[in-house]
Amino acid sequence: MQTQAQDSVEECFIKSLEHALAHWLYHEQAYVEEPSMDCLHEISHALSFVRQTLAVFAGIIPSVPVPLCVKSLSG
Repeated sequence: MQTQAQDSVEECFIKSLEHALAHWLYHEQAYVEEPSMDCLHEISHALSFVRQTLAVFAGIIPSVPVPLCVKSLSG
């Protein structure tokens, strides 16, 4: 994942998540085509990277109370 000095914090957050999700999807597809422990290991790495990204950028992610989330999902 490459960032530039002029990238905003938001851009770095987005690039980080895009990188993690692309890694996850690539290895998920590889696993579907030919199951292996290596693919599962890489999927685990991708999930860890998503968790780490969310932890690092937690200060800029707006929090929404759970009842509001549930209400918006139910229509």
